[in-house]
Amino acid sequence: MPEEKIHPGVVIVGGLGLGLAGVLVMSALARAAPPDEFEVSDLIISPYEVQIGYPVSISCLVENIGTETGSKAIILEVNGEMAEQIVTLAPGESKVVTFEVTPEVAKAYSVSVDGLYGSFEATEVPVALATIEGHVTDYLGTPFANLRVMLSE
Repeated sequence: MPEEKIHPGVVIVGGLGLGLAGVLVMSALARAAPPDEFEVSDLIISPYEVQIGYPVSISCLVENIGTETGSKAIILEVNGEMAEQIVTLAPGESKVVTFEVTPEVAKAYSVSVDGLYGSFEATEVPVALATIEGHVTDYLGTPFANLRVMLSE
C-alpha cells in the first residue's frame, strides 16, 4: 500500500478496492510516524590540512524532527576507524556534535558521519634547520669566545 504523510507525526496507508458484490470500498489505516526521527547535516572538517600530531575537529548538526524525545548514536568513521557519541534530543531540538581526531600518519583521510562524507589531509611536520653564530663577551664587551649553535633533525 502507498504511504502518504499528511501531518507531522501521522502517516496514512490506504487505497481503493472492490468489496463484496462489486461495491467500491475505501480502506485507510492511520499509523504514527517514527516518534524520534533525526536528521544529520552540515558536516564541517577543520582544518582541511593539518600536520601530523595536531587535532582535526569534525562536527555535524543533529536535529530531532520527530514528535518525541529520543536518542541517536552518531557514528564517525575515519579510514575504517569508528567512534560514537549518543545524542538525546527533545522534539525540534538540535545540537552540534563534535569529534576530535589526531592523525599520526601523513596521508589523506576519508570521513563519514551518518551518510555525510568529507576528507582531510595530514602532512609531515616541516624540519627547521638553523645555525646561530656569535661571540661571547665579558662585561666590558671584549670577545673571549666564539659560539656556534646548529639546529637539525
